[in-house]
Amino acid sequence: MADLVKKLTLGIASGLMRKSITSPSKWSCKYRVMGKPHPGPWSFTWHPWLKPMLDSDALDNVGMKSAQMGFTEAMLNFTFFQIDINGESVLYLMPTADSASDFSTSRFDPALEASPHLNNLFNSVKNVGLKRAGTASLYVRGTRSKTKLKEIPARIIIFDELDEMVQANLPLAYERASGQEDPIKWKISTPTINDFGISNEFESSTKEHYFFKCPHCSRHIELTIDELHVGDATPETSWYFCPSCKTIIEREEKRQALFDTGKFVKSCDSAQGIRGFHINQMYSYTIKPEQLALSCIKAKNSLVEEQELNNSKLGLSFVMKGGQVTQKEIDDCKSEFLNGEEATSTFVTVGIDVGSMLHCAVYQWEFDQNGLDPVLSAHPRLLKAIDLPNFIDAEKLIESYRPKCFVIDCNPERRMAKELCDKYFGLGYMCNFSNNAKNIDIKPSIDTDRLMNIDRSSWLDVVMRRFHKQDIILPGDISSDYEKHVKSLVKILERDANNNVVAKYLTRGNDDHYAFSSLYNEVAMAIGTGSQVVKDIPA
Repeated sequence: MADLVKKLTLGIASGLMRKSITSPSKWSCKYRVMGKPHPGPWSFTWHPWLKPMLDSDALDNVGMKSAQMGFTEAMLNFTFFQIDINGESVLYLMPTADSASDFSTSRFDPALEASPHLNNLFNSVKNVGLKRAGTASLYVRGTRSKTKLKEIPARIIIFDELDEMVQANLPLAYERASGQEDPIKWKISTPTINDFGISNEFESSTKEHYFFKCPHCSRHIELTIDELHVGDATPETSWYFCPSCKTIIEREEKRQALFDTGKFVKSCDSAQGIRGFHINQMYSYTIKPEQLALSCIKAKNSLVEEQELNNSKLGLSFVMKGGQVTQKEIDDCKSEFLNGEEATSTFVTVGIDVGSMLHCAVYQWEFDQNGLDPVLSAHPRLLKAIDLPNFIDAEKLIESYRPKCFVIDCNPERRMAKELCDKYFGLGYMCNFSNNAKNIDIKPSIDTDRLMNIDRSSWLDVVMRRFHKQDIILPGDISSDYEKHVKSLVKILERDANNNVVAKYLTRGNDDHYAFSSLYNEVAMAIGTGSQVVKDIPA
């Protein structure tokens, strides 16, 4: 694989790539025809950073990027090369089954239609998720379904938009190559938050950034947001400049310098032997300085635009202000009592999150005397946070604290959760996250009144707000696991299909069980006070 680009250049075997007749320094793909903005044979001309990436001889590779930088097209070329030249099967993963289907029809099929060679290479293409080329196959799959990831033997695995994938299912995807000799993995994505997805993978890599010689002072430089001058009057008066000589770098001279002198420079060695590549939109030939300047201006007044600027434009992970609970906020909520305190009030709730253990939290609630809305007027005190090995011990906890109401995660142990709720009929409820529930409404299931449907993000907002406002009292000796679980949740903003801004929570690195046991306590309090339909919590 070390000579991949050289092989592509010389056209070994099938002649998949050929050297351009017009210039020996340019490359063009003989069988890949591209559309706008760079119509014609696919080449490295407009994306020179892709050449050293494809020439990587590492078995594990990571690409942390901004949007629209050619990474997916490079991975598609890499896929064709592995199938055509090396006869290797490739597992190409997308976040969902729908995105996998879209990739198959919008990227793969047009490539075959434009190339007689590639069209003849594949003898079976009717199946959207499976394309056969002799003894080699291309599997295109989403990562939401575990069953779709089973029984797929492939030496090459490509993860496209890693951050959008179900992170818990990724180890199963890695296993698809476990029986292969020297399996190759490529992970590419725009990042979201720190220590999550592609950002977490990049931290374990060589962390290589793209440098090029300034056309004016000949020093090797990297373009970052600090090298963008945002026009004082309008975005149109913006430009890029060299961090060394401060000279303006024009669009065409930047493109030529990138192609002639660009190279990836590693920041460190990787103990795992992972090569990591980073690029941002300032290197793009099609995206002008004024476009990025406009994004910078919008980001000053909008959290969602600030996140978009960092993630999609600059290819950087980003956590917005107030997007996570900090250690200081947790410390400010601590009091002098110890974990396991007995209840001094009759209004007690229990929240149980189900994982390898039962992560239980016991809350005691106090209410403002003149509070009209129970949720707004309620103030929790965490009496006990404990991991229990089984449901028998959960029963003992319930018997000990005699809660007004308890709520348990309905998955993955739905049968046992239902039995626990049935045993304490009228006190116990299962909780399910549903897209049909809005804000902090609680909607009983039509199948059983023991199951409540809620909106995940809205209720996590309630939980996080308790810590931001120091509206929860914690034991002074609360465990470090509890602290890690609460801090691991990070809020991001994104736009839905209707361009509306919606919130979503991601789990950063660590488990989040105690954050959800806190959520279930909030729901238990609302059910226990009869507030099954409640208004939004104000910011």
